[in-house]
Amino acid sequence: TFTLRQTRWIKGRYQLTVEDVRGGVRFDDAVARCAWGIELHNRADVVHWEGFPDGHVHYVPYRSMLHAEADNLLAAGRCIDADLLALHGFGPRALRLLREGRPARQ
Repeated sequence: TFTLRQTRWIKGRYQLTVEDVRGGVRFDDAVARCAWGIELHNRADVVHWEGFPDGHVHYVPYRSMLHAEADNLLAAGRCIDADLLALHGFGPRALRLLREGRPARQ
């Protein structure tokens, strides 16, 4: 059975790119990290898998979770601002907000 895994996401203050993921760019405002490869199931008969070498880690910047215009609107999981391949370099369980007790815009 084929199901749609991605529908809508926010326009954030920063769009995470597949180049960021592949390069393991470490952001000053990183709030999550992951070592999982890029796994995309965009067709029932095709799976895109791109693994990484041992020691590779990639990060989610906090500003990709912040809406570009709305105050105090924070997205998580598949709703963050990221291009399609970058988004699929993170499993939903990997996206955990590490900063607590602060307004979303900080």
